[in-house]
Amino acid sequence: MTYNPNDDIVKKLYPVIKEQTEGMPDQKYWEFVAAMAESGNPLDPRQVADKIIQSFPWPIGVELRRLFSGDKRELNKDRRDQALKVAEKATQFIALVLLAQLWEEVKNKKINITPDFKQQFKLKKPSFGIWAGLVRAIHSIFENQRINPFTDHFSNKCFSNRNFIKQMEKLVEMRNDIAHGKREWPPEEVEESLKEFLCNIAFLVRYKLVAVSEIEVLKSRLSNVMYKHSFRILNSSHEDFISEDKEYDSFFESHIVLLFKDFASPKPYLNLSPFIIDTSAYLKNKRVDGIRQGVYVYNDMVNESFNYYFTNANETSVMNNLPLFNEIENEFRDLIKALEYE
Repeated sequence: MTYNPNDDIVKKLYPVIKEQTEGMPDQKYWEFVAAMAESGNPLDPRQVADKIIQSFPWPIGVELRRLFSGDKRELNKDRRDQALKVAEKATQFIALVLLAQLWEEVKNKKINITPDFKQQFKLKKPSFGIWAGLVRAIHSIFENQRINPFTDHFSNKCFSNRNFIKQMEKLVEMRNDIAHGKREWPPEEVEESLKEFLCNIAFLVRYKLVAVSEIEVLKSRLSNVMYKHSFRILNSSHEDFISEDKEYDSFFESHIVLLFKDFASPKPYLNLSPFIIDTSAYLKNKRVDGIRQGVYVYNDMVNESFNYYFTNANETSVMNNLPLFNEIENEFRDLIKALEYE
């Protein structure tokens, strides 16, 4: 049988995901995967890989899907570059989650920004190294000021294990060395670092990423008001995201992407706007040149242009012409005002 490096990642990762999903509906699947492996009749690694992709939030899952694709089954330069991209986009996602919470904590006056944070708070042209620096800096603020991260498993599983920092910094070093022609890291070494890194961020499978498409008010004379939310579930192995309606006695903001701890309950949640955008909620039947319907993640800011990368393809778009873009722009102004150290 031809060697497939994806099989090694699957074998390394599924026991960690089984541990992370304890008490969750998905736990039974991962227990089944483990039981089949122990019996000597393991499931097809491609099937398990697909479930791994679905388990991670889409901005990470889509990069894993590309890594697991048929044309990346050899340990060569192309696979190495994609492995580094998985690490970079995952680090960016974690940084944006921490940044979203930091913003909320500052606005609620529960936390103070430290002078050293300004050295890392560079949104105009962030890089892999900048995202990694933000992860370290924000976690340090949370730890020193006794703020529990929204993704509390992040604190428990990552920073309690210094291997996470070690692997993140190693992957940044590899990416920078290759980009600047300093050293051509062997694909095998990158692969080993990525496997350790993925195990350390496996806590993310506990959280559900969703986009709020529409909110409908439900009220009759003899009943209390309820709000029907139409969500797009942004945990998938393909771009055709599942939609689901849920009714709550309170409502969220419109046109936002949320990270849930428990999708069955409206709280707690973390608002990831304006960092992650589902343009389907903005565009609906409208067309805007250069912007497609789908999930976009903040990339950088050039002059007054806000650039986002389209997760479904390797392309970047300027969001300024998006309907209701003024809301996104105002959020960035508020973010910068709240977090810039003075």
